[in-house]
Amino acid sequence: MLKSKLADVELVIDKGNASEEVIYKRLEIVNSINELEKQQAMETAQKTRLNGQLKVMRIPNTTMEFLIKKEQSSYPWGVGS
Repeated sequence: MLKSKLADVELVIDKGNASEEVIYKRLEIVNSINELEKQQAMETAQKTRLNGQLKVMRIPNTTMEFLIKKEQSSYPWGVGS
């Protein structure tokens, strides 16, 4: 939506009908697009960081489960079978 508004404003500017108001409107739209892209990048970085933390948390649990099962399988009385 913002990019289509920007295209419309730039069309007016390209035709040579650029008033101060039109140029200011273009600046506002560009700033809004930049702010939105910045916010999306921050959200993506946060999701990536959280996914990385979850993977780090899962690895020890999986390793611990494997070690427990391995240890239990060596018991002569059949615990964990």
